[in-house]
Amino acid sequence: MSDCQLKILIVDDEKHARDKIKHFITRFSTEPKHELAEAEDGIKALELIKSWQPQVIIVDVDMPHLNGLEMVKSIPTHQKPFIVFTTAYEEYALEAFEVDAVDYLLKPFAYDRFEQSIGRVLTRVELLKSTYEEQVETEDQQYLTHIRVEGRGKLQSLLALDQVHWIKTSGNYCEFYTEERSFIRRGTLKDLISRLSPDVFLRLNRSQVVQIGQIRNVKVIAHGDATVTLKNGLQLKWSRHYRAENGALFEV
Repeated sequence: MSDCQLKILIVDDEKHARDKIKHFITRFSTEPKHELAEAEDGIKALELIKSWQPQVIIVDVDMPHLNGLEMVKSIPTHQKPFIVFTTAYEEYALEAFEVDAVDYLLKPFAYDRFEQSIGRVLTRVELLKSTYEEQVETEDQQYLTHIRVEGRGKLQSLLALDQVHWIKTSGNYCEFYTEERSFIRRGTLKDLISRLSPDVFLRLNRSQVVQIGQIRNVKVIAHGDATVTLKNGLQLKWSRHYRAENGALFEV
């Protein structure tokens, strides 16, 4: 097994099911030991995800109040860990994989099947780690083409900036939005903007930047501000202050 230490959250409304999974994990977990936490329902699990930020969640589908599928769909994209579903019902499998589950375990499952499932999780973890370690962000180039970001389970990866549709600042973090998901990076937009090519990215206001190639159209609104519509239909405000600096780029 991998020597990567993971934070694993076990979510099941039945204590004996949680105990079984904990026992299975201790069987293959040598050194370093994985950190474990547990929750008996989806609501408590969401609280733990926010505060503890696990990298892996093993979750039962059929739970009261908030089932496993609903719980996973409620997790913010940038916090979403690797997911393994457990259930006694086959009919949820398609929906489980639609939310990007790593695996789907049918109860009752034996240790060998569980070990296979966690092996798949560890393979994905190692793949992300190797991608991060093998690719180097060139700090001395004038403008960045890739940037280190955090995605699932706070695992870092290297994001190609040509995949980023737009960026917004949120406190001391920047959020990068691609076609399918978002990533975060600690730092301010002020620090980031000087490393982004002005031929590729356009600052719209104090908190948002857009990839120029993703702009569908620009429409002037009141007081010299404008609305920028992206190809995916998202609308962002382009303030008059920043339009004054770059307005010549577009006929509006």
